[in-house]
Amino acid sequence: VKNFSSGMNMRLGFAVAVNLQPDVLLLDEIFAVGGADFQRRCLKTMEKFRERGGTLLFVSHSPEAVSQICDRACVLDWGALVFHGPVRRGLVEYAALATHHGEVLPRAHTRPAPQPAGPRPA
Repeated sequence: VKNFSSGMNMRLGFAVAVNLQPDVLLLDEIFAVGGADFQRRCLKTMEKFRERGGTLLFVSHSPEAVSQICDRACVLDWGALVFHGPVRRGLVEYAALATHHGEVLPRAHTRPAPQPAGPRPA
């Protein structure tokens, strides 16, 4: 383990975490550290985890991964929750947020995003 890369450490951490059979699993951008084969195995493992009743909290910037894994979506802007609901609509909200450099445009179906306290980092 001493000579593992950061990606290898993350893959090992994922393997250990899922094999402990927790009730809740928090995954943050797990797909960023592996190739296509690792991603397929992760998806299969997450499906089995959810089938047995586990709760999965998946953090990602990948619309494809979110669509494939999630039932619901939350969109955060500088720590403020700006959307919670169906995945498809969450991805639309996320795209708007990314396109407008962190500012959600007011729409009939959403509230304007709360402004973060203090200046944003560059």
